Amino acid sequence: FPVTIKMSQTLSENQLTSLSVRRESIKRRILSHDENYRWSSKWNRLLSLPQMIISSFLGTTFITTITSDNRITWVDYFCTVLSIVMVVLTAILNYFKFPNEMTAHQQATLNYADLLRKIDIFEAINDGSKFQSFYISLLDDYTKLKAISPYIRESFFRKNAEEIVKKETV
Repeated sequence: FPVTIKMSQTLSENQLTSLSVRRESIKRRILSHDENYRWSSKWNRLLSLPQMIISSFLGTTFITTITSDNRITWVDYFCTVLSIVMVVLTAILNYFKFPNEMTAHQQATLNYADLLRKIDIFEAINDGSKFQSFYISLLDDYTKLKAISPYIRESFFRKNAEEIVKKETV
């Protein structure tokens, strides 16, 4: 039996351009989600640390005040003010849900990076005959990922789009 080897066609210029456009869109989303992650992480730390310190202080002050015979009124007022600050910090943390947002943006970054790896692998294989099925699958994965990913702040998205353009022109 004669053996026939079917040569695969290489990726065309148009196919490479399509992959390049999609790659840049994915990079922009990776950078934007990463920046959202860092922003949420910063605010979570800035609000959680004072909350923990105040709650520790209030707990020890409360125990000391209850067991003391000589109550000091300024301590009572100070503890009341700290309790109000504690309530405000807790309300802000619960409203903005920074830890949940951090996790969601971190996961979105990893998911988009996975799409980027798929493009790199496909380009390395360089099989133009499978481009259509790969690209349809890539667009489907990209659309699904956009639908389940958390909101990206517009300023971060715009900034990262401009940075990518600057890198390309250099």
